[in-house]
Amino acid sequence: MAERYQMPIDLGGSELIHQVTALAKHPEHIEGVAERTYRLWGYLIREDTGMTAVEYIEVVRSRAVTDSVPLTLIALEGDALVGSVSLKKHEASSAPDLTPWIGGLLVDEAMRGKGVGKALLVEAEAAAARLGYPWLYLSCERHVEPFYERLGWTLLKRTISCGDEVAIMKKKLDTQL
Repeated sequence: MAERYQMPIDLGGSELIHQVTALAKHPEHIEGVAERTYRLWGYLIREDTGMTAVEYIEVVRSRAVTDSVPLTLIALEGDALVGSVSLKKHEASSAPDLTPWIGGLLVDEAMRGKGVGKALLVEAEAAAARLGYPWLYLSCERHVEPFYERLGWTLLKRTISCGDEVAIMKKKLDTQL
């Protein structure tokens, strides 16, 4: 996968460039991605798999690839990790026939609202399309639906996950990329 997505971000007068690339090209960030993801969603990971934070590092390590799903992309500001997203084969137990899924879109709090999440999502969509997938899916809470809708995602259905209502959203991909 080419490092093709670089985008200037307006940070109040100073312009920095962030880059979205495959985690496989920067294995030094495997533990950082695992730690950040587990810190935020560890309760779900433990409930679904029983994995500890240390065990989860190996899951992230297995996603450090460029040519198959699952895979993880990262956003870098210089050499600093500022975000990540994964393409996963399955996400929602209520929709086991759908694949692949966006999972774990995570942007550092200080970088939110600056285009990093959008850049990660756009590159994840492009990666799924290059791998030949015609559709991509995600599960999200209601309060973040507008973010995805602005980027062309549509509601497929609502369901309950871990006791909370979530939206299952889909997006048609351009596999001619």
